[in-house]
Amino acid sequence: MLKGLPSRQQDQVYTFADLTLDPGRRRICRGRRELDLPKLSFDLLETLVLAAPNSLSNDQLMEQVWNGRVVSQATIAKRVELLRQALGDDSSDPRYVALVRGHGYRLIPKVQQAGQLSKPRLGAAAVAAVLIALAGLMLWTREPVEVRDPSIAVLPFVALSSSPDDQLFADGLTEELSHVLSSSGRLRVSGRTSSFVFRDQQDRPGTIGERLGVAHLLTGTVRRSGERLRVTAQLVSTEDGFDLWSESYDRQMADIIAIQQDIAGNVAERLFVSLGTDRPLYRPQSISPHAYALYLKALSLSPYGKSRYLDEAQRLVEQVTELAPDFAPAWNRLAAIHGRRLFGRDPDYALSPQEAMPIIRDATQRALALDPESSEAYALLGGIAWGLEGDAAKAAPLVQQALELDPWNLETVAFAAEFAKYIGRVDEALALEELLVLRDPLCLLCRIRLAKTYVYSRRFEDAEREWLTLQSMEPGFHWNYGVTFLLTGRPEQALASFDRVELDYLRLQGRAMAQFDLGRIDESSATLDQLELEWGESHPLDTAQALAYTGQLDKAFGWLERSLPRYGPDLQTSFPDPLYDRLREDPRWRGILEQIQRAPEQMAAIPFSLEAARGLLAD
Repeated sequence: MLKGLPSRQQDQVYTFADLTLDPGRRRICRGRRELDLPKLSFDLLETLVLAAPNSLSNDQLMEQVWNGRVVSQATIAKRVELLRQALGDDSSDPRYVALVRGHGYRLIPKVQQAGQLSKPRLGAAAVAAVLIALAGLMLWTREPVEVRDPSIAVLPFVALSSSPDDQLFADGLTEELSHVLSSSGRLRVSGRTSSFVFRDQQDRPGTIGERLGVAHLLTGTVRRSGERLRVTAQLVSTEDGFDLWSESYDRQMADIIAIQQDIAGNVAERLFVSLGTDRPLYRPQSISPHAYALYLKALSLSPYGKSRYLDEAQRLVEQVTELAPDFAPAWNRLAAIHGRRLFGRDPDYALSPQEAMPIIRDATQRALALDPESSEAYALLGGIAWGLEGDAAKAAPLVQQALELDPWNLETVAFAAEFAKYIGRVDEALALEELLVLRDPLCLLCRIRLAKTYVYSRRFEDAEREWLTLQSMEPGFHWNYGVTFLLTGRPEQALASFDRVELDYLRLQGRAMAQFDLGRIDESSATLDQLELEWGESHPLDTAQALAYTGQLDKAFGWLERSLPRYGPDLQTSFPDPLYDRLREDPRWRGILEQIQRAPEQMAAIPFSLEAARGLLAD
């Protein structure tokens, strides 16, 4: 064996694209169908799989496949061609084996270890017993039985080319498949953020399943060549790594929507569930293949949460609305991108609120006219009423309707949770945010929001657990951790945590509060003076919180009053914070709440209920 080549692992099974290689049993399968390969072809494929993602020179192939016997490059090329024919590959547009000019060959798809699956063969009697049992099951089982855990994660489909555009297309296809599967309400589908963590990782199915809390994985590959499209999909059990279903589609781009629906239907069938809807995801005649490809790219560039590519996503979706003006999802995406860029204070966004608002309204209304049951459109209308008009009463029924129309859309759930917290329905917000973390456990933003809501609910132990989890996912959160220490009577630990905060105003705020609890009153007063002098004007709410916590109520109310013209919306979302607790018994606090429309009777008048969507909370 040449130095640097991997050794054979007879008890290990490997998956790549739509194929499974079992070296121990010398089997290569596509789904449940075993392919018949001659010995040299199998040895060649096994050698390429073990070397992936590296290429092998012709000399290395001679050593491994021909046991060191010298053969011509033409012999090697002929054996590669025979292997391609057996796999259904095309040398002009290969998807399995690629020529590395002047060197040798390499395997194209990513290889994953599926686990140690080689088993001793059953004796004839055992095989007969199994067949009889299966026959009996088929005869007596008239109704499909629900699987124990109908949960699934759609991992990022891999583009079998080096084109960034093709990978964007594959990412968008992944998101759409997730949407189709989750929209039935019969499957628990892991959120995008968590699934995309495993884009380039080689974790085994069991590891991924454990981290995401799912029993199944859907993986696949995509290759585009002109108007031709090749999509493979594979459903895998995370319990044992076995393939439950796989399929390859070699179609025209015009069939992409049909392919999506066929994949979703097959996955649901294998998991013994029904998608529960007669309504297709999109009407096939509503969009051309070219426009849909642009839409998928825009989708992948504008995921929920932060994105650096909203400007490019906006340009793409504007093209889609021109090419396919009857395609409702494109108008929804256009409105959402403008809203996120406006509210997120995107430095590259040139439009003022007065310029952006008509665009957002028009796009949303067009989407709703095309699809009266569009949950995204109702959520966007609720966002306009809430964020741009400041009318929570108008926003509430729109947000509620969005959630009722699509309670499985995690973006809609997150939006409804934020709105519920905004109008003081903290318990309902908490229920939604716990659901989000269950569905999207590796979503950083979801856990941050849940931890804050735990603080607002005075569930400090739960909050501390979440901040600890967040610190294991990403360094930081020292201020949040410090506040939790403070609120649970551990000022020494709080001070140590605040000292690690990078932002000066938050570090000063935290230190002043911890020093106060430690009885170092003079130091606390000096720190507060510095906070007011240096940061009061730019961060009045943080200053007011520190003053309120240390009992300086007059100064605290003074900063709150001064903050309202500019920071009223921020106070509307943070008023349940325990750092304000010393102000709540003072009559002036009610006056502040009335000014920001958060007095108890004002909030009680806002019509908002999760009752119709209560079923999703029973997950």
